[in-house]
Amino acid sequence: MKIIENQKGFLLLDSLFGVLITSVALISIVSLVTMGVKTYSVNSEQSRAYQIAASYGDALQSLSIANWATLVPSTVTSYQAIDISSSNTVVYNDLANARNSLSSLPGATVSIYGKVSSAANAGNRLAQVKIIVSWSNNTKQVALIKYYIRNNQPSST
Repeated sequence: MKIIENQKGFLLLDSLFGVLITSVALISIVSLVTMGVKTYSVNSEQSRAYQIAASYGDALQSLSIANWATLVPSTVTSYQAIDISSSNTVVYNDLANARNSLSSLPGATVSIYGKVSSAANAGNRLAQVKIIVSWSNNTKQVALIKYYIRNNQPSST
């Protein structure tokens, strides 16, 4: 009889262990699915933000060389903000199509900063632009750095 009682005890313990393992497995599966959905959502937002930044970068590429001198002063060592509002007609009109891409990420804002190379023999030719797309009350952002050749004139150093 003792052996039978022990077997019943082992069966009960084994059943409880099986229920515990099954519960842990189900909770793990639900957690993985939840994390996957959140990750997809974040990656989707980041992808849209990057596409917005890229469209602004492409639009800036169409600016004429003469306009770069008015946007970013020569030999700036740190980034300076570039006005992309309607008051700056040099940029505003060229960015019309890029502004349309903002609708893909509601609440997104774009800031553009620029600086010009002061390196010897590059002399004001290389413009570096940082395009920052922020969303979700500016708690999330994507930054894209692009380089543009301003002109082909050699520098006088």
